[in-house]
Parts: sequence; structure tokens; C-alpha cells
Amino acid sequence: MNNRDQVGIAAEVLCDLYAIQGMSMQAIARHLGCSQNRVVYWMTQHGIARRSWSEATYTKRNPVGDPFMIRMPETPEEREFFAFVIGLYLGEGAKKGRFQVVVVNTGPAILCAFMQFLDVFCGIPRVKLQYWLNIFDDVDSTIALEWWCDQLGVEASQLYRTTVRTARGGTYNERSQYGTVSVMFHNIKLKLFFDEWCEKYRKRFTAKS
Repeated sequence: MNNRDQVGIAAEVLCDLYAIQGMSMQAIARHLGCSQNRVVYWMTQHGIARRSWSEATYTKRNPVGDPFMIRMPETPEEREFFAFVIGLYLGEGAKKGRFQVVVVNTGPAILCAFMQFLDVFCGIPRVKLQYWLNIFDDVDSTIALEWWCDQLGVEASQLYRTTVRTARGGTYNERSQYGTVSVMFHNIKLKLFFDEWCEKYRKRFTAKS
């Protein structure tokens, strides 16, 4: 047995390493030079709640903390813009994805507003976003990609993927000449923030009088 296994671990030390710094129990054991069983024992003794499997997985994938930073609107103009984009997300956002926030649209201006929202209120610049191009098979994918990159001010390397669907007639007055683009950011915690904001505004404006 490691000699350090016979020494207690202070509650404040474990709280700092586990809860604040987000270290795993295995990493704490290496840091303190003791066994993982000893770390588990003293966490139990001090009543320190352990992370769930999903929380532990999230922490492992984001070792330096959340890849975003929420800032709520402070001025009337910011509150108006915030409400506008949440309304946009309610209408144009993909609701089925559990792990990402996504807005799909044919209009670059709409998507740019969503991208600006992520930058201003979530601390996520457009270079960290991913994009999914969806076009019909009668559209030149290279031309469409170049057009969207120019309109959104992003690099082609940020393209997540391109989906080509079979055209079923109609004119480009009825569908976009350059297809649609999904703007997305993969993070389950950010998705939960969006779900909460959407529910707040939904209740606010659909409440019965």
C-alpha cells in the first residue's frame, strides 16, 4: 500500500481539485500520489457528491472548462436582439438534436444574426462553428460552397458536410438557388441554455390571460 494512502485528504483539497478544477478522481490520485480508492474513500467521508457518467464524460471532453461563456443582454437594444434570435431559434432551430444548437435557413442574413448572437452572448466566434450545406443535385456544389463562404465570412474547412438531394421540379423562386446551410455548435450544456431560454419566452408570450 502507498504510504500516502494512510493519510487523510482534506475536504477543501478535494473540493478544489474535483469540483472547482474539474479533475477526475484518477487525475487527483496521480496528483496527490495515492491510489484512486483512497480518493474515493475520502470523497465519501467528506460527503462530496460525485459527478454522473454524463457529467464526467463532459468534463473529460472539455478539460479546460466550457467552450463558451454566457453573457446576458444588458441594454434595451441587446435585449431586443436577444429576444429576436431566440424567436428565430424557436422557428428555425433544429429541435431534435440533443447535443448541439443548430439553425437552418436559406438566408445568409438570418444565419449571420444567429452567428452574431453566439459571438456576443455565448463567446463563440464564427471560426469555432460548423456548417452543413444542403443542396439539390442540379446545383453546382463548388459554386454554392463558395457563395455561402463569402456570404457568411467563413472558411470552406469549417464545412461539416454537404448533402445533395434529388431535385423534384419547381423553380428557384420557390427554393434557394444555393441550397440551405445549417449553422451549428456541438455542446450539450449550451443546448440546455437554449432550451431554457426558449421555454422562458414561449411561456411569456403564450401564457393565457
